[in-house]
Amino acid sequence: MINILKKILFISLSLLFTIFLVACSNKLSKEEVIDKFVEKSKNIKNMDIVVNMDLKRKTTFNKEGTHQNALYEVSIIFEPFSMKLNLSLSSLDNVETFIKDNYFYVKNSKTNEWVREDGKKVIPEFQKVINNFKLIYDGIKNNIKLIDLSEKDGNYIIETKDFKNILKEMNIDGLELELISEASLRYTVDKKTFLPIDSDIIIKFDLNHGSKESIAINVKYSNINNVKEIILPKEVLETRINNGDKI
Repeated sequence: MINILKKILFISLSLLFTIFLVACSNKLSKEEVIDKFVEKSKNIKNMDIVVNMDLKRKTTFNKEGTHQNALYEVSIIFEPFSMKLNLSLSSLDNVETFIKDNYFYVKNSKTNEWVREDGKKVIPEFQKVINNFKLIYDGIKNNIKLIDLSEKDGNYIIETKDFKNILKEMNIDGLELELISEASLRYTVDKKTFLPIDSDIIIKFDLNHGSKESIAINVKYSNINNVKEIILPKEVLETRINNGDKI
């Protein structure tokens, strides 16, 4: 009887040890996780995103400060470039826009009429913003020592509190690095697909005369590589071009 129990115990321990070894061998290193995340993210073809942006500012004359919020709801296809964008602002009227077939459509919030314009000037500006976000992926990959990797709720968490040094390498036009006091970045990444689920960027600025400003950007990703088409509503298709011609 004792011999049988010993045999069962030995087999059980052997199985547990084998499972442990397999689990350890399947665990990816930080470099492997980040490589897969960067590769998958840079090859996204289309997606839906919701961007929540908070801007706060305090001055020596206004200790309580001011607060503005912007909510972007976006469906986007990168090639050929097309996009639907709804923008809700805390201080202004909502903005509805479409970009498709190299045209830019915008709704006049006061008259509810749609206007169509040539997108040659507008589209590159949108693409520039998108490319700046794509530069972040290279920044993460090139600065792995500054990146922390953890797991939470079955997902990877890729984050850094030293985002300022990564920003230095990105050369973003208009970003005054010398005014940044703190910057952090966090991505929640699907453990199976290595695609982003959401992200947070927080940047704090020390401005002139004791003024302080902070910007917090949260992005939620969905329908990655499943947005088949940006469909223009009937009222957009029937709008008039600026010169009065029908589309």
